[in-house]
Amino acid sequence: TPEKTAEQLEDERQAAEDRAELPDFTAMAAQQ
Repeated sequence: TPEKTAEQLEDERQAAEDRAELPDFTAMAAQQ
């Protein structure tokens, strides 16, 4: 798999923080 750039990792981290603000984030995470 291609290595992710620091920018991609930062984008994913920010996206994860955005999803964490949603009320159903915990339920979604529990399913994975």
